[in-house]
Amino acid sequence: MKHNIYLLMLPALFFFCCNHGLEPYKETAGFSGTITYYGTWLPDSEIVTIHLVASKVPPPFPFDSLLTMISSGDVQFIPPDFTQSLPANVSSTHYEMFVPHATYNYLAVVLQKNQTEITPENFPVIGVYTEDTIAFTPKALTVRENQFHRNINITVDFQNFPPTPYAKRRKN
Repeated sequence: MKHNIYLLMLPALFFFCCNHGLEPYKETAGFSGTITYYGTWLPDSEIVTIHLVASKVPPPFPFDSLLTMISSGDVQFIPPDFTQSLPANVSSTHYEMFVPHATYNYLAVVLQKNQTEITPENFPVIGVYTEDTIAFTPKALTVRENQFHRNINITVDFQNFPPTPYAKRRKN
């Protein structure tokens, strides 16, 4: 009789202990790192929000196509809510960004300077993921399924911003 109870308990034990059965462990895809700020911050009155941007599309890209790129998933933001912001007036901030697996050709820190006007001048790039701090050539990051990259660090130098990634508009 005792053996029958143990035989009944064995499947229950496996059921409660193995919530995904024999499925392999999946790590969430994405990357993390530190954004380090050098120099004097802009006045609080000039900072609305700060975001980390990951774009599958390499620059230059038209500023007016950003909404289309966001809705198609070609551009990811943190924080994803545009009314929220990464911390301002700090020396550094740690971030984690969970994204669909893809190659991200442009990782940048973007500052929103004006709440009402949506223009390239009001969304300057203040830091970019690069190994080249002279020309700021963006470094691509390939995130594979179940892969999480660490130490994807970005430097913001308030005396030396990277060039704008926005394509110049053609005059008609």
